[in-house]
Amino acid sequence: MINYKKENTRTIVIAIGTDGSGKTTTLKKITQSPDNNIIYSYYGLKNFKIPYFKYFFNKNAGSDRFSKYLLLPIEYTIRRLLLPRTGIILLDRVPGWAFTRKNSWIFKIYDKIIPNADLIVFLYGAPDIIHSRKPERSILEIQKDQEKWNSVFENYKAFKKIKIDTTISSVEETVETIQFELTKIIKCHE
Repeated sequence: MINYKKENTRTIVIAIGTDGSGKTTTLKKITQSPDNNIIYSYYGLKNFKIPYFKYFFNKNAGSDRFSKYLLLPIEYTIRRLLLPRTGIILLDRVPGWAFTRKNSWIFKIYDKIIPNADLIVFLYGAPDIIHSRKPERSILEIQKDQEKWNSVFENYKAFKKIKIDTTISSVEETVETIQFELTKIIKCHE
């Protein structure tokens, strides 16, 4: 259990990794903690706050520059403004492609828009095991995606960064590791 008492602060945890690595499962399990000051927020591309943006993005399969360089920054700015000002905020995903090239102008834009993380957790694992969880994705796709997320992990600024192999750690062990790191961060901020 996380002891979170400060009323005027927030702690942001961002989970990244390829589909099937356990991000959503892990974060939702953390929200079941007796601490009622934990908020889960899906930060991926399925949770648009502006319906028109979702329609336009899906119509163009998110591949056009207008979507990536104008619509998404506006969408993510709105999402950031809608986040609670206090508590523990668990963000499931960030736009990883924007964080793969550290010196690009798009990286600089998204670096300002996406909330700073107190803790970033990179969940990864053996591609063949992740493939068994998400059979619609090939092992090669999973390997490439994990390389991308490792790059995001290296480039993303955070107070603390950890990697967890979810193919050898159970969900409970992964949750315990994240809660332990969160407790340490919260104590540092007091």
